[in-house]
Amino acid sequence: MVPLFEVVTVTLNPAIDQTLTVDSFTLQGTHRIDHKKTDPGGKGINVSRALAELGIPSMAMGFIGEANETLFTSRLEQEGIATDLIRCPGETRQNIKVWDPSANAVTELNDTGFTVPPSALHSLWEKLHQLPERVKWIVLSGSVPPGVPETVYRDMIHLLKDMGKHVLLDSSGIALMEGIAARPFLIKPNEEEMRQLKRGNETISAQIAALHRRGISYVFLSLGAKGAIGSSPQEHLMAVPPPITPKSTVGAGDAMVASILQSLMKGRTLSETLSWGVASGTAAASKSGTDFGTLDEIRKLKKQVQPVPFSEEMMIKGDRST
Repeated sequence: MVPLFEVVTVTLNPAIDQTLTVDSFTLQGTHRIDHKKTDPGGKGINVSRALAELGIPSMAMGFIGEANETLFTSRLEQEGIATDLIRCPGETRQNIKVWDPSANAVTELNDTGFTVPPSALHSLWEKLHQLPERVKWIVLSGSVPPGVPETVYRDMIHLLKDMGKHVLLDSSGIALMEGIAARPFLIKPNEEEMRQLKRGNETISAQIAALHRRGISYVFLSLGAKGAIGSSPQEHLMAVPPPITPKSTVGAGDAMVASILQSLMKGRTLSETLSWGVASGTAAASKSGTDFGTLDEIRKLKKQVQPVPFSEEMMIKGDRST
């Protein structure tokens, strides 16, 4: 029986993530793989998996390659995640992540993905139109595959807002810029994605303020090991993560999105929401492959996260310490 859900995640470009742990990885070298892990992925799928760890049911929607569909969906079924994925000709892309623990670094080799036919895109639009009223939260996350226009998130946000949904957007490049034009409820760029949005010598504070003026209620900027910034029109905070020994950063940003969403659903303050987000991302980074922290693990880490008012000087200090 599919549990009632208030959250839908949309993944246009799913992936099978293969994480290889290789110590002292170098280019043009021969290496032995210390550990190998395979997980269903794609940013929206990751958010659904992280939400499941938090006890929040969701429906994962989007596309899937029919050639290796079973490998993907069977794992999600094992984790209790409901799916409504549209089958497309071809294979779901396989992404390779090489994690080097000695350098605390990951090298990503991401495939492009299958081409989405017009009929599949039309089917997705029909499914979005038919979402039940109880679904209040939609996560649009990840890259845009071949066959789908870069304006897709913008158009989806317009539709979903007209239906009374809160839309969280986590993408990059043109897809992110187009999506911002439709004024989603929340965006979660990382540092590089925020740079892509920068105009001239704009400071982070100025960028965030401009996004709020455009009608975006929440901006969460993930900064990797430096932590994250959480902002509403009334308040701008930054939080530093507790120290851990990272094993993989893959999926950490998606774990952050899941805990931010959980907090917003529960009506928590911005400070609490940022604390949960940073703790969740930190828990995921302490896991191998694309795994996520349990609720108890995240709670313990959250006790060590203390958000403070944000200033540009904090970014400068963070850059010096990394």
